[in-house]
Amino acid sequence: DIRVPEPGAGRVLRWNADGTALETAGIGDLGLGVAATVNDAAAGEILVHDGTLWVNRAPGVLDVRDFGAAGDGAADDAAAIQAAADAANAAGGGTLYFPPGTYLISGPILLPGNIVLRGAGAGSTTIRASGTGYDLFDIQGSVATAINLASDAAAGQADLVLTDASTISAGDDVLIVGATAAGPKRNVEINRVASKASNTLTFERDLSDTYATADGAFVQQIALKENIRLENLTIQGGSAGSLSGSVDIDYARNVVFDGVTFL
Repeated sequence: DIRVPEPGAGRVLRWNADGTALETAGIGDLGLGVAATVNDAAAGEILVHDGTLWVNRAPGVLDVRDFGAAGDGAADDAAAIQAAADAANAAGGGTLYFPPGTYLISGPILLPGNIVLRGAGAGSTTIRASGTGYDLFDIQGSVATAINLASDAAAGQADLVLTDASTISAGDDVLIVGATAAGPKRNVEINRVASKASNTLTFERDLSDTYATADGAFVQQIALKENIRLENLTIQGGSAGSLSGSVDIDYARNVVFDGVTFL
């Protein structure tokens, strides 16, 4: 067991000289070699040293350096960043913090839902591709096999009938497409199943288009990646085939970029 002393106002906790117990100390006694500053914190935040200063951070924020990322512009940080993203996913979501630096990535990072990637500022944190032929980040939901409509459906109605709805349940998100799977996609919308009776699906919103069996209209169950936010960083490079880009987004909802610079 570790005994935790109660620090007075303006004091902090630190390990003693031989690392066997915690003791209280003044901010000026920390021996950092730099001026230690303590900013106003929001309720529930904790004080963490980022290598230069003491900063406020909410519990549950994962520093990518703790997973092996160097951020020195030379080492490949892809595996470390993926490990941090996987840890956040295992915890049901979280925030990955990228301290100032340049993080090289040699392959795409697969982002889960309910995650924030937060840098120290677009001029301070850069995530850069070390090569070509891949996106830096993939935000990829999943899509199931297409199921054809059993009868036509008109715009404005709230339900449609499938040939087999056994794999779809109330609460599922579905992609509704008004053209053959092999042809150009048209009359495409995403809706959520409110209820199901046999092979009839009733949706939360009325259909916005008309869907005809003669056109090969179909439905696909989808699992959306949701609630992903990238903020206060620069993303540089990245390409997939003939396309230039840094983030590939498919079957996702509520993806936000705030204070992000793309180069």
